[in-house]
Amino acid sequence: MANKYYTPSGEPVDLTRARALQLRAEFASIEQGFARLQIDTDRAVKLRQGETVEILDEPSVRAGGVFAFDSSGKLVVFGKASDASRAGKILGWDATTGTLKYWDYASTITSPVNAAVASAASAAQSETNAAASASAAAQSATNAAASAASAAQSETNAAASAASAAQSEANAAASALAAVNSFDAFDDRYLGAKASDPITDNDGNALQVGALYWNTSASEMRVWNGSAWQIAVGAVDANISIVREIYTATASQTVFTLTNTYTVGTNSLMVYRNGSRLLNTEYIETNANTVTLTSPCQAGDKLLFEIGVVTAGTTTSAGLVTFNPSGNISATNVQAAITELDTNVQAAITELSNKSNIPTLSYDARGNLRTMTAQTGNVALVEGLGLFRFVAGSDEPDDDESCFATSTGRWLLEAVHWDVVDAWQLPDAEARDAWEEDEPMRFANNFADSFADSFANSFANSFASKVLFGTATCAISSVAATSSVSFTGTVTGAAVGDRVIATPPAQLGSDAANTSRLAYHAWVSAPNTVTIMLTNASAAAATVNPAVRTAWPVVVIKS
Repeated sequence: MANKYYTPSGEPVDLTRARALQLRAEFASIEQGFARLQIDTDRAVKLRQGETVEILDEPSVRAGGVFAFDSSGKLVVFGKASDASRAGKILGWDATTGTLKYWDYASTITSPVNAAVASAASAAQSETNAAASASAAAQSATNAAASAASAAQSETNAAASAASAAQSEANAAASALAAVNSFDAFDDRYLGAKASDPITDNDGNALQVGALYWNTSASEMRVWNGSAWQIAVGAVDANISIVREIYTATASQTVFTLTNTYTVGTNSLMVYRNGSRLLNTEYIETNANTVTLTSPCQAGDKLLFEIGVVTAGTTTSAGLVTFNPSGNISATNVQAAITELDTNVQAAITELSNKSNIPTLSYDARGNLRTMTAQTGNVALVEGLGLFRFVAGSDEPDDDESCFATSTGRWLLEAVHWDVVDAWQLPDAEARDAWEEDEPMRFANNFADSFADSFANSFANSFASKVLFGTATCAISSVAATSSVSFTGTVTGAAVGDRVIATPPAQLGSDAANTSRLAYHAWVSAPNTVTIMLTNASAAAATVNPAVRTAWPVVVIKS
């Protein structure tokens, strides 16, 4: 129904879902209607509370008439001057009934004398009536003053009520709008039941990451991950078993064909090389039973493939499946345990990444260790000195060779460079001078008979048992972005935990840019075996210098 205060737009159509924009437009139209009603109310004739006035005459009947109060005090319309029955008459109040009526004095006046007598009598009566009227007027004035005060208060109350009504209407509109917005936000997150994967939300907008809907065809809850729909985490309490396959790699092998199959892109495959789990950037899930490594294997490398095989079970929330905590996991249900494990894995990956990027300083720049920001466990390589490890809180004296002090700890020499080991085999100047002064023979001529017997033999007995030598041959031609490639060598007597110094024959990269992307570190990975790993932490592949694709000298210092 349309009127001067509100005209419906027809939106939303019955039995359809309303959009927030349509509802806001309707509420705005209603609010404007209230404003127009308030303006008309302010211009209307106001009566006392409870009083009503009904004027039922047609406009043609009311034309030319006047307003007056009848005997019951109601506002009415009296006749027009053109009404012949009232022509020549005077409108006044009847003293007996108190009603408004037409008076006709002409019918009682027959001559000028009688008119004068009548006028005199009338004047006397009028004086008497005037006195009474004056008294009544005084009382009326008093009553009028009281009525005016009451009317003013009523008007004030009416204005306050109108303002309150307007505020209530505005609050109601705001609450309705908030409810509409809340429903719209929920409607964008949960799309309801659908037979197939939707491509937009219920408003036709792009899907939000985390949006849910119930797939009636598959009877499962699905979630939008930003690029595709997948089964919601915890929606199925499936039975999972692990199938393992072990292969021995040939030289430079990268492609492995598995007996069992897996689903590509579902994290159901884990790959291990020589006992170390590979990152998902170090292999490609080529198809359901083929895996391609991003770096070639060494002959004899052991590859373990673990495949998660899922069989359907009953529907259960992962948050309701109990879990007995162990190790570093404190969660008591599967969902929380998965979240906690993921956090620990990410922290381990970050720590491994930090430790694989070993800074290298030249001998002349060794003093930069004093200004490097570090924490316990960080390592750095100084050419000509060896591998340093940072120990927070240490107060070892800074000697500019084996110890460098910082404000929070010390860089301590853990694995010495071959140059240092070579220097250790020579006697210092003071020993040579003392020897020359005390003995007539020259050092060069008698070293084998004297010094070798006294110093070299005892040094050899201890040094030879502490320092082992060997080589490791590198055949790596390139290292992919954010990945590592390793090679091994044999050092007889080496044990896990011994310190290792490996020296590349030349700069690592084919040029300065490629060298800046590469770093290396070495360790005893198994008895008598040293592994050297080249790491490329940058976003671009690195080409290895052909000059280092040869045997690397390796020194192992026994712990």
